[in-house]
Amino acid sequence: MEIICRKISYAGCNTRVKFLVVLSVLLSICSGMLSIVFAYIVKITVDYATNDLRYSFVETVANIVRLLLLMVTIDLSRNIVIAKTIFYVNSNIKSKLFRSFFDNQKRNHDTDFISVLSNDISVIESDYLRAGFDFAALITTFTISSIALFTYSIAHGALILGTSIFLVAISYLLKDKAGSKRLVVSTCNEHYM
Repeated sequence: MEIICRKISYAGCNTRVKFLVVLSVLLSICSGMLSIVFAYIVKITVDYATNDLRYSFVETVANIVRLLLLMVTIDLSRNIVIAKTIFYVNSNIKSKLFRSFFDNQKRNHDTDFISVLSNDISVIESDYLRAGFDFAALITTFTISSIALFTYSIAHGALILGTSIFLVAISYLLKDKAGSKRLVVSTCNEHYM
């Protein structure tokens, strides 16, 4: 695990990965803005339905369908960009780690080491890389939504913000426990070798 921690800072720092990370952030911002627009259009649709304005209601439902298609397209694009970014970083990490291992180690227990190393890289990918992108997307959406909410009502915004931060903190604490259990398993496998 120590080898991975030393080498991960050098992995994946090329311009392609940087471009994909920036593109992922921009798509997350677009997704957050579209979520706010969607909530606003749903509010308008409900208002039209309660006021019995059928033509306006049908028109806004058509706009909701168009907006949903756009949201799905942007989220799908964002997921593809994140998958490509993780693939490039993952392949870069593996190539550098395996190269340094084979340059510095004897050929004893190569398969055991490669198996443990691949498992550790999978843990890093699932715990840090993908979770980091998802967290960045959620923070972006949350920030944009909070700004929109505070422009509507400061009291409601403070209440919803406090509740949301509490829920995020609980999920983050539970995720840390799962990550520490995986680290124990990885450390046990390392001592096994």
